[in-house]
Amino acid sequence: MSTLASDLIAEVRSAAEAYGDLISDGGINGDGTTTVFKLSSHPIKTNSELTVNNGALTVNGVQQTQVTNYALNYDNGEIRFITAPPNGQAVAATYVKVVWRDERILSAINAGIRDMRQRGAYARFECYVLMQSLKYDYDLGSTADVAPTASFGGDFTFPTDYNPATARTNMVKPQTRIHYAEYHPFGANRPWHPFTAFGRTTLRNIHFDTDPTPNDAVRLTCSGPLTPLVQTTDVTDVPDELIEAPKWYALSTLMEKKEARRARSDGYNVMQNSNANPPGTQAQTAEDYWQRYLAVMDNPMPPMRMQQRSRMKAWMWSESIR
Repeated sequence: MSTLASDLIAEVRSAAEAYGDLISDGGINGDGTTTVFKLSSHPIKTNSELTVNNGALTVNGVQQTQVTNYALNYDNGEIRFITAPPNGQAVAATYVKVVWRDERILSAINAGIRDMRQRGAYARFECYVLMQSLKYDYDLGSTADVAPTASFGGDFTFPTDYNPATARTNMVKPQTRIHYAEYHPFGANRPWHPFTAFGRTTLRNIHFDTDPTPNDAVRLTCSGPLTPLVQTTDVTDVPDELIEAPKWYALSTLMEKKEARRARSDGYNVMQNSNANPPGTQAQTAEDYWQRYLAVMDNPMPPMRMQQRSRMKAWMWSESIR
């Protein structure tokens, strides 16, 4: 699970062949009072006016700085300058016009992730607990108990995508389930052993009813809800075997909306021009992606095994009557 949100967005664009068009607008002159100008095309790819040709929004040939000099509405192509361009000075912009902004594609991907949760898909993750002398109760949201990887002494290798902070956040969610545990004695080249002498006592606390040895480690294998993506730099927790599913869901919704755009803008004669899209093509493509999504989500993931311990239940009962 190392796929970035930006990778998912790029793959949706590629599948939909919605790469965007480079647009250059000129011939707009300031008058000393007008602060709002409208570009010829929209929606606009976010920040593309900053990245095309090393920055391409200028007044009188001088590169303008976002926030300091202007704000750009990427949905409707409206530039709002902080200070009106002087009379006669040219306003020029080069940018990428797209069918869907990245934010809209990400919203469609997140809709797919939420739907996957309803159909039984879940995130798998691990949490590593650092054992301490004469301590039996541990806080799964604490940096002392779910410690940084360096605290474990380098006796074993962590998964490349393991992040203690993320593990702590996930462990205190009400939907998180601990499925099983393994114990690693302190020391190099020691194997992991199945471990059952534990139980969750509260949402964020776990009890070990065995005598801990300092610097031993317990690895908890857990499941939890899939997490929506917020930033393009976020890493998705969708399992690798289902990584195509949110993309197919997004394409099924976006391509359906693209059909209406095609009907309004495609003026080619279908029978005479090879560039024309026959009516219904985008809608049919959307249905194809929807069927792919349904097929993979019909039986998305086998249930993870759960460990139940009567000893832990007995301990909790004895504690409750003290």
